[in-house]
Amino acid sequence: MEQGETAGIPVRLAFSISYIGSGFYGSQVQPDVRTVEGDIKKACEKADLFPGEESGHLLMSGRTDRGVHARRQIIALTTPYPKRAILVLNNLLSPDIQVNAYAVVDADFHPRYVPSFRTYRYYGISKIPDPDLIQKAASLFVGTHTYQCFAKMEGNRDPVRTVFESSFISDNTRWYYEIRAESFLWHMVRGIVTALLWCRDGLISPEEIAHMLQGTCSRRIPPADPTGLILWDVDCALNWIPLPVCKRSELWRLSQYEHHLLMVFMHQILAPQEGTEKKDEKRSDL
Repeated sequence: MEQGETAGIPVRLAFSISYIGSGFYGSQVQPDVRTVEGDIKKACEKADLFPGEESGHLLMSGRTDRGVHARRQIIALTTPYPKRAILVLNNLLSPDIQVNAYAVVDADFHPRYVPSFRTYRYYGISKIPDPDLIQKAASLFVGTHTYQCFAKMEGNRDPVRTVFESSFISDNTRWYYEIRAESFLWHMVRGIVTALLWCRDGLISPEEIAHMLQGTCSRRIPPADPTGLILWDVDCALNWIPLPVCKRSELWRLSQYEHHLLMVFMHQILAPQEGTEKKDEKRSDL
């Protein structure tokens, strides 16, 4: 906590944060489970950023589902201790969340309604036999279409969305899909990714996808696994002031990376090898 800072006129701050979503039940606060917003609220309470009964009008630019990551998610809060908030939040958050930059914003700033667009990326490591075919399918999503076949509809939400960019980039072993729009429906990006992978596997054609974008389908396409999805960017046109890289987060990411490399190695050495069963049978006869 920043020593010596006295309460002043409340200041509204926006923070650009990133997180690994694997340990969270989504970003939005839910009872009895860990969420990104819940962890941030607890950190703000520990820092005593909201005196009395105030809540700081803490808001996020949008929600991400369970297991989805973020490269840039925007939060905003109002506090009479802005210097304290800037200096201590990273130290009070768990290492799978990092505060990367901040900006002073207007008192009525709402991160959900200010952004001009949001960008998602979905990463995969499987080989793509015909990238041109997938890019042809991906390009169909550009423009204004009906997405009820690709998303989970809530209440009376409008299924129509306008997509500014939809592109598929691949090399021999890795690929990613990038989509940019003003707003998205629940599971919309993951539903699109499933459709593209079905197209890769010959289960659906680009022509069938174009037909579904008119809102006609017998059932909606299921969402792809959330592990590969990243909220890549939220454009609020702010002048961000970068913060130092959090050492705790950096060390945690390194340990996670080493763990995953070790598990890849374990899978390789424990995979059945051709001829090992016959050798084991001979040994059992001794």
